[in-house]
This record gives sequence, C-alpha cells and structure tokens, in this order.
Amino acid sequence: HELAPEPERTLGGVDLGKLLECSMRFVYQLGKISYDIQRVRARWKLIAGSEQYLLQEKKDNSYVPTPLLVIIDVQPKELGIPTKAYYAVEEVKENATQKSQKVFVHCPSEIAAHEVEEIGVEHLLRDVKDTTISTLATEVTGKLAALKGLDARLKEIRSYLDLVIEGKLPLNHEILYHLQDVFNLLPNLNVTELVKAFAVKTNDMMLVIYLSSLIRSVIALHNLINNKMLNKEHEKAEDSKPVAVPTAAS
Repeated sequence: HELAPEPERTLGGVDLGKLLECSMRFVYQLGKISYDIQRVRARWKLIAGSEQYLLQEKKDNSYVPTPLLVIIDVQPKELGIPTKAYYAVEEVKENATQKSQKVFVHCPSEIAAHEVEEIGVEHLLRDVKDTTISTLATEVTGKLAALKGLDARLKEIRSYLDLVIEGKLPLNHEILYHLQDVFNLLPNLNVTELVKAFAVKTNDMMLVIYLSSLIRSVIALHNLINNKMLNKEHEKAEDSKPVAVPTAAS
C-alpha cells in the first residue's frame, strides 16, 4: 500500500506552520505588554487640564487640587524635552483698583518613567540598541544639548529686555532681580589666574576626550584585523578539507 502524500501546508509560498508559530508568539508578547500597561495604568494620576478649565473662577477640584497646563511640541526645533508646564495662580494688582485675575506661572517639569515602563521599553528595543554609542559620546551630546538650551534661553532674555525697553511689556522687578543675581555670579574674566585656570581645565577635558577617541579607534581597528584573520583561517580550513570522490559502480 502507498501512503497518501501529506497536503501542502503553504499559502503563497509561506509555510503555514511557521506563520502560526509566529502569530502565537506575537499574541503572547502582546499579552505581556498589555499586562505591563495595566500595571502602569493603575498608578496613573490626573494632573492636567485645559486652559479654560484652569482659568475659570469656580472649577471642580475633586480630581486634582492643583491642575497643570502641559504644552507638548509635536515638532520640536530645540534639543531637550518638548514639554512646558504651567499652573494658574491668582494675581492681585498692587494698587488694588483692578479686579484680580488668574495668570499662568511656569512650572519646572521633566519626563520620567516607572520601573515597569522602563523594563517594557528596554524589552521592545533590545534588538535595535546601538552598541557603537559610548558613554563619552552620550555625555558630550548632553553637554551640547545643554549649551544649545542655554543659548536659546539667553536669546529669550534678550528679547524680553528689548520689549521692556521699547515699552511693549511692563517692567517686572522680580525678573530684574533674578537677572542681577545671574550677572553677579558670573566669574570675573579680567583676573589672569582665573583665565589660566579655565584654560587648563578645558585643555585637560579636551585631552581626555581626544585620548578616549584615539583608544576607541585603535581597539576598533584591532577588532577588524582580528576578524579578517579569523575569516581567512576559516577559508583555509574549508579549502584544506578532503573532497569525497564518488566511486563508479562495478
């Protein structure tokens, strides 16, 4: 008796068995991610509200006592976090002739994650991690981002002072006091010893960066040479293997 051939388990050239296995793995990973999201969602707290909600006189504070207005820039042009947070406070005029009104005050903010979220993101991005980026390069990138942020803030301060001089904005003594403190804390670059100390410190930092980059390049070159030599040895071993010659049947 002849056995009947097994039916073909392919669809469009794709093995249905492997497709089913991949689908089951995908569903399993999706379930794990959903479970992690539920754990994170249990810790969620409502902290933000709309602009009209924050500025209205009588609002429902049962959700959160001090709501925030968070502005998210979906197309950021500056380095750093693309969010700005504000909260509403009641401003009373000094002459007490005008009615008090609510204004927005800037609130420092940062973007962080719970441990469960960090583990989930690392799990999803474990295959796309760029191992060529070193800690030194990350620190340099962070310092560059900080300097660009400082430049943007200085330009913003200059723009504000120009508007005050032109009379387009009222004079705010509190802002001027803070600016005076900033100028008072600046180092005196007219002192020769201080200028020399800054130069020495900068040169030391640049030397460390240069040596680190040089060492990294040499190590990468050695790894490349070792890889080439290993590949040649494998090729020689493959070539030296005896080739089986088929014998003719008598």
